Amino acid sequence: SSVKLAQVAPGSKPKLTAAATVDVPQALRASATAALDMLRDAVEPALAANGFRGRRVVLGMPASCMHIDRLRLAPSLNAEQMKQTVTWETVDRLPFHPSRAMLRHLVAGEVYENHEVKNEVIVLAARNELIESLLAAAKKARLEVVGLVPEPLALVDSFANAGGAAAANAATSMGARALIDIGYGATRVYIAHGKRMQFARLIGIG
Repeated sequence: SSVKLAQVAPGSKPKLTAAATVDVPQALRASATAALDMLRDAVEPALAANGFRGRRVVLGMPASCMHIDRLRLAPSLNAEQMKQTVTWETVDRLPFHPSRAMLRHLVAGEVYENHEVKNEVIVLAARNELIESLLAAAKKARLEVVGLVPEPLALVDSFANAGGAAAANAATSMGARALIDIGYGATRVYIAHGKRMQFARLIGIG
């Protein structure tokens, strides 16, 4: 329903130096392509009008364009085996084939299932065509993309870093925190311990 832009100056305590929000018209919200076309033309004026400097950006892959799932896998899998198993196990769970998507997985921690220890694995997936459309829109807006981060991970990371390194260390020592993102079409609930996501669920109420 909107695109948010923010620029932060690094330091012991990060400082927000510029921010803007561009609303997507109601008539365009059902079409990701139409919304991206609109944003391509709207981002440049927003940057100019709100004091942004430079053209290098990190894009957040919208949570609304992602599928979030969870798997429970054997803890004995190495990194390559885990990657292959996640791809195989999601063939029948995703609304699209894994070969046509960007997959990211996070090991949330150990759980017990049928008296066995398993790894709880959070899977984030987005269609390649949506990623390519997002990158193309950024290019047409004359932005230099230096990174693409799934929105859930960016959200967890930003709260962990709020207030600088000292606050991040304090947040880690205090234990887990819940983040509730009430969006336009759905609500997403994340639980994280520091920068480590341990739980992610989608609730179909926005």
